[in-house]
Amino acid sequence: MDMVTLRRAVKADVDAICAVIASSLRLLGVQEAWTAEQLDDMVSGHASRDDALRLMERHVWLAAWLDGRLVGVASVFRDELAKLFVHPEHHRHGIGTALFLAAEQCVRDSGFGQVKTRCFPASRPFYEAMGMAVVGREPCRTPAFADREVFVMAKSLLADG
Repeated sequence: MDMVTLRRAVKADVDAICAVIASSLRLLGVQEAWTAEQLDDMVSGHASRDDALRLMERHVWLAAWLDGRLVGVASVFRDELAKLFVHPEHHRHGIGTALFLAAEQCVRDSGFGQVKTRCFPASRPFYEAMGMAVVGREPCRTPAFADREVFVMAKSLLADG
């Protein structure tokens, strides 16, 4: 496999970011048995150009590039890994791990002692492999998923853990 390059995303990347998020959400929708309406709601809410541009104003966005193509993205806000998506064609090649580690470093560099995220059950094993632990559950924030809970996960970034 060729070398993946990570860099901070810029506004010119927004269409590629949205395409990666939408592709990832479609796979997650299959894994989580979402209805067509739920999938549409999730994609329109999390893979929209307007949403990505709005979040770029407040979040640090990291982009993973391979052969000139954006293949993964992560978004960090304060101590939270708000988004982490890898295009399904590139799963299990270390791209998610590289993005997670870079996002974790952003949180550490901002002076926080832990990183946290929220995820659906299908994503939980990845985050556990990254050293995160479930610290709670809460209702999903997306209206079409009011009946579903997500895991709240956290990982200490302090030397003594």
